[in-house]
Amino acid sequence: MTEKRHYERVNFVEKAQVHCGNKNYPCMVIDISLKGCLLEFAQENFEQLCPDQNYEITLQLEGSDITLRFEGEKTHSHLHTIGFQFNSMNAESMTHLRRLLELNTGDPEEIDRELHYMIKQYMH
Repeated sequence: MTEKRHYERVNFVEKAQVHCGNKNYPCMVIDISLKGCLLEFAQENFEQLCPDQNYEITLQLEGSDITLRFEGEKTHSHLHTIGFQFNSMNAESMTHLRRLLELNTGDPEEIDRELHYMIKQYMH
């Protein structure tokens, strides 16, 4: 069975935080797309992360004052990594994420197609 991805992933190593309950857990972004991200946690944070909740993910772009904020849910985990699907993001985060993906894929038309696909999925 061949999997057809609708979203371009960008390998991206940047510091992030996941907030759940009343705690923040530092982590690293391994890859990111319009749909979600893969995060890597230190062992102690991975084991302590709240189970089955909505999470707030914050990514501060290094060397800038740009902060991306997403609300998401866990989709899978393996070793010290957890995949998150974004459920919502504000317009500013969407704009910065789109630009980040365009710059790192070198294909703004593909990112536009993905964005239109995503909007179509949410409208149905």
